[in-house]
Amino acid sequence: MDGLTQWLAFTVVALCLAAAIQDLLSREIANGFSVAIVVLFLAMALIGPYSLAAVTAVIGPALLVFAVTACLFWLGLFGGGDVKLVSATSLWITPGHLLAFLLCVLLVGGVLALVFLLRLKVAPKMRGKQGFARHFFTEDQESLNSIPYGLAIAVGVLAMWRIGAMGPSVSAGTG
Repeated sequence: MDGLTQWLAFTVVALCLAAAIQDLLSREIANGFSVAIVVLFLAMALIGPYSLAAVTAVIGPALLVFAVTACLFWLGLFGGGDVKLVSATSLWITPGHLLAFLLCVLLVGGVLALVFLLRLKVAPKMRGKQGFARHFFTEDQESLNSIPYGLAIAVGVLAMWRIGAMGPSVSAGTG
């Protein structure tokens, strides 16, 4: 990865972490996060040192991710903000690492689902407690019935950034 791509990829990671925090607190992900990630991808594509072939190689897989996650949204299994965020971040994952990224998101999402199922069992016992425990074990029905997949997506993006799997693949050509 060149310096510009590294800086832009770091910015994508920061945006994903901010989206994860928002998702944890409100069970919503603002559209601005996904839009900013796509705009950063377009900036990298236009001014980065990558060929058109390298840049376009990530668009098809990202569209496939969008199609699959949109179906999950339609089935009520995934939130709209999650669909947009995972699709936008898929633009940033090198094609050879997209499956690893999605598996990481699914694994972390599965762990989150287990934690939130446990929370459903523990929440009634936490009524009347003070501090963090009271906030975390809220009785808000939307919070009890949803998983903040923004956190799983952010962990996946962070993992891909850590192993250098963000940005178009240099093997697809530079230009």
